[in-house]
Amino acid sequence: MSMSAAPSQPWKQKLLDASQREAFVLWSLLSFAFLLRAICAWRMAVIFNDGPIFLAIAEEMGMGRWETAFSYDYHPLYSFLIYLFSGREIDPAFTGVLISIVAGSLAVPVLYVLLRQIWDREVATLGAFILAISPYSIRFSADVQSDALYLFLFIASVACLYRVLESPTFWGSVASGLLVGLAYLVRPEGLVVAVAGCVIFGIFWLWRFWDAPMSLRAGLGLLLGVLIPTLPYFWFLNAETGTWQLSQKKSVFVLLGLMDLPVHRGGEIIWNWSSDAIYIVVFLCGLSFIFFWACWALRKSRALESVVTPRRILIVAFAWVALISVLKPAGVLEFVLTAVSTLRPEILLVLLLGIWGGGLQAGRNGSILLAVVFLMSVVILLALLMQYGYLSRRHVLPPLVLVFGYCAMGISFLSTRCSDSRFRLVAGRRIRAGVMICALLTLISLPKAWSDSRGEEFAGRLAAEWLRSSSLGSGVLASERSKLAYYADTRWYPLLSEDNLIPLRQLHRSGVRFIVIEGGPSEGWSRLGPPPRGVDLLERYQVSARGRVAYVLEFSEREPQP
Repeated sequence: MSMSAAPSQPWKQKLLDASQREAFVLWSLLSFAFLLRAICAWRMAVIFNDGPIFLAIAEEMGMGRWETAFSYDYHPLYSFLIYLFSGREIDPAFTGVLISIVAGSLAVPVLYVLLRQIWDREVATLGAFILAISPYSIRFSADVQSDALYLFLFIASVACLYRVLESPTFWGSVASGLLVGLAYLVRPEGLVVAVAGCVIFGIFWLWRFWDAPMSLRAGLGLLLGVLIPTLPYFWFLNAETGTWQLSQKKSVFVLLGLMDLPVHRGGEIIWNWSSDAIYIVVFLCGLSFIFFWACWALRKSRALESVVTPRRILIVAFAWVALISVLKPAGVLEFVLTAVSTLRPEILLVLLLGIWGGGLQAGRNGSILLAVVFLMSVVILLALLMQYGYLSRRHVLPPLVLVFGYCAMGISFLSTRCSDSRFRLVAGRRIRAGVMICALLTLISLPKAWSDSRGEEFAGRLAAEWLRSSSLGSGVLASERSKLAYYADTRWYPLLSEDNLIPLRQLHRSGVRFIVIEGGPSEGWSRLGPPPRGVDLLERYQVSARGRVAYVLEFSEREPQP
């Protein structure tokens, strides 16, 4: 017995050593990501614009006013976690930042798991490292905002969905749906993974990879998993708005241009049958026909037997975007510019090198999963841009993370070239060249991540905090940003309309008592104009910080002349 067991020891030891090395890599990536995000949070000068709203929702939950908390336009899970982990001695704002840091850090090893399933350890390590040093991932994970939590759940749901494609089980689909439902409770676009999953299950049935019962079980399991955490919120939205919709903030029909927002809560649906809306419907119907025709044609060809290369995915992605650009070319250009600025030029370079190298094969399931989820996310983001006229890096970052595997291939490709004796750029082995490239990317990315992006707002924060600690009493505060009312611990009234300052007469008539206005050192506050008759506007405080000046002003009624 002892002689037969002896030869198996080296194999077991190698397996143990490999597992230990992988665990060490995961913990190193997690610790590194946590450190970068904690430093960014420590350097953050002013809270995120929506941060006070999340804190207000958590406060409503703490007081048991759940209906009021759910009536906000923002989805409730992030605020619920703030409420859940805050206590009498714990500042809710600190809890919100900590949740973001932890979620943003955990997204790094979760991306490692996804890339490790699709490719190998090297690609997973480099791809997760890119997410760890991504400037906007760091920023979004260092404040009171829900984006880090959404990013974590989005990547986790995609990783779980890939596991279902590899080993289809009903309960595996339920688990994937649960993660999708939790992502939706953070941001409405989290449902894109569920839609993509159902599309993929349909593709697998059309292409005869799965039989009909297997595709049906997977789809029902995914749907059940989504409904378990989300159904109560769906019922509330129906009771609150009078319609079945996915969000109070961005309805799917509104995004597609088919419906206008109701005049008031609970109002009837206002269908919009303009020429643009009809054009979108015709376009989507034609796109669906092309998609199903392509699926049917591919099933009859031998193309499914070949490996899908990243170049093919890139060609399909460009064709998809070009087709959508027929709707609004300027919107597509803005989307591309936002995506490039989110990705950063240095990461875009290694991404293009990875695709040009062409050596990274995602396999059948990985290629289909990444392509469908990414392209469907692009459609939703373009619809958001066309309907609302804006698109931020917060929306673009999650789907871009799916291409970090190809970025990893770019680093690998570049390190191989640099270590080649013919180039003589880096002396030494390939791994040493890879470490130097990663170090260079880190040195480029961290200054952007840690830059004082809201430093110009710091003077306004100091002025609002002075107002809170002063003996002037309470009153409605007018300012350009609502978060100053959070720092002043009072109610807020907008100082700006869509294009200009609101007249002082209207502010005074609306019950405003204090005004905080910011500007350059030479601007002053005279641009507010004259106060209404019988009222003085007194300067109570002035503070300078980081090249900006903020003033605290107060309306004061004149005493009548005897």
